[in-house]
Amino acid sequence: MHLTGTELLDWLALRRVNEGGVARHGSEYVHWGRKVPCYLPEVFGRLVETELTDLLEVNCEGLRRMVLTSRGRDHYQRLSSKRGLPVDPEQSSGDCSVPPDRPLFPITAGQGLNDEAIQW
Repeated sequence: MHLTGTELLDWLALRRVNEGGVARHGSEYVHWGRKVPCYLPEVFGRLVETELTDLLEVNCEGLRRMVLTSRGRDHYQRLSSKRGLPVDPEQSSGDCSVPPDRPLFPITAGQGLNDEAIQW
């Protein structure tokens, strides 16, 4: 079955959160240090508001890592199943571990979020 509209956008956003590396700095969202496509920030905001995801404080610079809540994990698994994709609940990135070679956000103290601060 195909997902459309809000379900498709939810699945795309939740898939990124499940993979890890999604963070918010101020009002900007990044995925492994790169700006997310323009259609995702509004979706990420809605997922936080509906408590399908949560934002954790990661550093003193105000970077907040996005993680799935249990409701968000259930919703992601339901949407993936609806797409006919297997989902292993053990593969979820609901914890706060970040691979050491994958910085969430390549910004040093004093830099703001801009194209120069993001590793393309």
